[in-house]
Amino acid sequence: RLSDLNISRLIVFLNFVQMLPLLHLLKNQDEDVWLFNSHPIFRLPVFLMGCLGGIQTLRWRKNITPSEGYNSTTGDFFNNYKDPNEDRNILHDIIPWSMFWSSALKQKVFDKKTSLRIWCRRTLKAAAVLIFFFIFAYFNGNIVISRWTNHYSPLLLVHIMLVLIIGLYRTGERTILGRILCWDVFQFLGNISMCFYLLHFEILGAVNHIRKNALYQVEDLMDCLLMLLVTTLISWLCNLYIESLLNSLIRTFGAEKKSKSDGTESEV
Repeated sequence: RLSDLNISRLIVFLNFVQMLPLLHLLKNQDEDVWLFNSHPIFRLPVFLMGCLGGIQTLRWRKNITPSEGYNSTTGDFFNNYKDPNEDRNILHDIIPWSMFWSSALKQKVFDKKTSLRIWCRRTLKAAAVLIFFFIFAYFNGNIVISRWTNHYSPLLLVHIMLVLIIGLYRTGERTILGRILCWDVFQFLGNISMCFYLLHFEILGAVNHIRKNALYQVEDLMDCLLMLLVTTLISWLCNLYIESLLNSLIRTFGAEKKSKSDGTESEV
């Protein structure tokens, strides 16, 4: 079982591992950029970072619930979850560097209010950085800068995206961004997001194929709107009749397995 400190180390280490293809891209003038930015093998460290972030969040949530013991005098909880990188600055959230800490940092434990305040601040800063980046990338016309924003950003911004995702979960509706993302329309888009991601490229190819073989020409904006509409509709149907059904079956199977396990333990 990984300790809290080792999980923090691994997240930073894996972030550097997933950035290694950047050396190849800089040396070979963006050769194989699609391979390094999209192939599952090269994006495996990003997946593992997400898994470790999820484990961190589960331990953090257990730390701020009274199930492990609560001191009514000080207001502190007794689970002692530790993350020395929890209150780092925004530069560290973009590209983390700390894998080793002093003994004082290793012993750092925050109470519930302090931890939530830190994560509210980190979440809003991460969102501001990403919003500024996307606006800058959209309006930028310089070819050299465009190479960084289009080709290298999937490698450079992974950690701050992870910080944003974790922060939104931990803070809930305590930030304005969290309250906005709890609107029904964004909840709907979040539910169909996986299906949308898996289907959008194939649907884009189909739309382009239809346009090129049609008797009339359609503007690019119309292509985009058509693709978004069709992809959203198909993604909703897939989520409703496939993804949600499978999720329900998995949860039912897990609940039955757990109940059988609990029954066996009680008999023993």
